[in-house]
Amino acid sequence: MTASISLRSLLGRPQDPDLADQAVPGHGVPSQDPDQAAQIRMGKAEALRESKSTMVAGFMIFGAALGSVLGAAVGGPVGIFVGGAVGGLVGAGCGEAAGATWIKHKD
Repeated sequence: MTASISLRSLLGRPQDPDLADQAVPGHGVPSQDPDQAAQIRMGKAEALRESKSTMVAGFMIFGAALGSVLGAAVGGPVGIFVGGAVGGLVGAGCGEAAGATWIKHKD
C-alpha cells in the first residue's frame, strides 16, 4: 500500500482553509483522523443535540420497520411501502418527543 501525497505536502499549505482551522496542531481533521489526540471534545449543547438526533434516528428506523411489517400484514406489497413511509414519519416524531422528554441538559 502506498501513501497518498496530499496538496499540503506538495505546496506546504492546506488545501481547504476551513479544514485547517478544524485540525489540531500536529494532527489531521478530527472527523478524518482516528488518532485520539486529534479529537476535540464536544460542548454540552452539541452533545445534547447529538443525543436527541440519535434518538430521532433510532425511533425512525424502528417506526419504518414496524410500519412495513404492519403494512405487509394489512395491505400486501403496497402496504409495505406505505407502512414504512408512514411508520418512519411517526417514528421520527416520537423520537423527537422522546428526546425532548428523556434527554435533559444538566448544568
